Amino acid sequence: MTIVVRGEEVCSFCKSNLTAAADRSGLNNLKVVDTVKGRVYEWVRGRGWEE
Repeated sequence: MTIVVRGEEVCSFCKSNLTAAADRSGLNNLKVVDTVKGRVYEWVRGRGWEE
């Protein structure tokens, strides 16, 4: 799953909420595109967040 965030930076609090949601929904990976910082974060089950 990929989520694109516009207008606000992705903070660590947001990433923790997204981790919980991805885990509960059974996702194996989640990409979050931060258009403000120009970064892509990826959460992988069992490994956590990677940049």
